[in-house]
Amino acid sequence: QIAFLDGLASVLDAKGGRLGDLVWTETARRLTDGELYLVFSQLELLVELEVGMEFRRCQDQALVLQKGVLFGCLLLLQGRSLRRVHPEELSIEGLDHAVVQPGTLIPLRRRFVVYKGGEIQFWRCQRCSFENSSSDFGCKLCGSPPSCPQDLPQEGRRLGLAGVAAL
Repeated sequence: QIAFLDGLASVLDAKGGRLGDLVWTETARRLTDGELYLVFSQLELLVELEVGMEFRRCQDQALVLQKGVLFGCLLLLQGRSLRRVHPEELSIEGLDHAVVQPGTLIPLRRRFVVYKGGEIQFWRCQRCSFENSSSDFGCKLCGSPPSCPQDLPQEGRRLGLAGVAAL
């Protein structure tokens, strides 16, 4: 789990005991409350495959449809990371236009996850008012970290395989 505990972005064990701080790999700096909020919002966009979802090859990405409507893009779980599936990979795997069936659900869930939506979310820098993408953990104009909104979840967020890979 990850949670905001005692004013710190923390990693918790399955029983809620604190294991350590959530830090950036490159700098070993702790995540701010605003950065943790962005992490939470990004993790909520990762959705497991469901029966009936369909894969479609598009120009530069592999898309997922649900009931004929665009649902998101397909991501591949690679060990401890995620990456977008290239449309050519769908053809190679024989998945272009494939529909997730009950018998294929579990094996596909072990390999893939869906990044839901496609709409880019933004946060406004409190220092300079610049609108930044939710994937930017620092303001593109002035470098300030995102501020924490009032609705930072107090409970921890359990992480599945895709969530761990995303971090």
